[in-house]
Amino acid sequence: MDYDYFRRKLNIGDIDPNQKQDILREREYFASVAPRPFLHGIREKLRSGKHPVAVLLLAFLGVLLLFIALVYVKIFFIAFLLLLFYLNVLKPKLSKREYKEYDYLERIAEPTLHLFDDKLTLGYHDDSADLVDEKMPYQNALAEARLVKPFGKRCEQSIYGWCSYDWENASNLDAFEYVRTYLYYVTRDSETDREDVTSYFNGHVLKFRTSVAVNGNIHVMSTTSKRSLLGGEKKKNPFKKIKDRELTLIESGNREFDENFDVAATFEDEAYRYLTPAVMESLLELRKDCFFSLCFKGNVITVAIDNETFRSLGNNNFYFAKPAVDPQKASEEFDEKIDAVRFGLMTICEVKEAVDPGSRYVG
Repeated sequence: MDYDYFRRKLNIGDIDPNQKQDILREREYFASVAPRPFLHGIREKLRSGKHPVAVLLLAFLGVLLLFIALVYVKIFFIAFLLLLFYLNVLKPKLSKREYKEYDYLERIAEPTLHLFDDKLTLGYHDDSADLVDEKMPYQNALAEARLVKPFGKRCEQSIYGWCSYDWENASNLDAFEYVRTYLYYVTRDSETDREDVTSYFNGHVLKFRTSVAVNGNIHVMSTTSKRSLLGGEKKKNPFKKIKDRELTLIESGNREFDENFDVAATFEDEAYRYLTPAVMESLLELRKDCFFSLCFKGNVITVAIDNETFRSLGNNNFYFAKPAVDPQKASEEFDEKIDAVRFGLMTICEVKEAVDPGSRYVG
């Protein structure tokens, strides 16, 4: 599909109704083989309005649980954890064979993306070569490329969804990738049983191929203002310090831009070639909405937005884990998912248009 057509399709929300109905029928089949939700029988009787005994039973359970929660806090907490373990781990394992063997990603998730374009797939290529010259774990490359805060030897990661648009086709200059990720580390005090979480990054990483290529690397990093002891303000950059001689600090000459960003590049003239007045203006507009950093290497621009939510991007746009229980409202939930995917893709395209100097997309 032509990218301009893909962009217009997103703008107007145009999808094939026959494709949608095929996926909806597949979702309804999945609901028929998935485990029933907790207290499903009682809830169904409550919906019918013809079973007052169910209402009394539910009220009694509510009062009992409240009493246990207030008087026996530890017992309630343990029981709650056991219930969660049963619902999310044991119950799916004890469910029907059809549910266990059901390939949710292939039969529902991927087809949902294909409503917008067949080139869309689930996944993200964490290739450090897009960021640095030496081979290293992708998390380390993100820190080395000044996209996330530097961390120690240990770093944990949680993924909340991803998508790819024809990234494996290196000749496609319209290709992009996206991942919603959280980088952190948890320290535990064995004596007090207390946990402290250190957050390094909690947001969105986006990659774009562009029609413009640069030599070396260009780093554009958002800054924040911090009050000094004398009452004045000074810029603060949370990323890896620029100490090596391989990078040159750049002053753009645009006062507002220089107050909001630190820029470093392998080659000074490449940075000035990228930072045209139009690009600086669009980066400043993006900065109004989020704290971000970008790395431009070769013809790949990687952007890290350190906000849990940004415009239409959040935790659930491209999260397609197989539900542990039967979706109760398959049709309404599907419409919500279609909207989440569509608006998420639109936001990804908006970021591309903001950072790509060769942007030629339809608004």
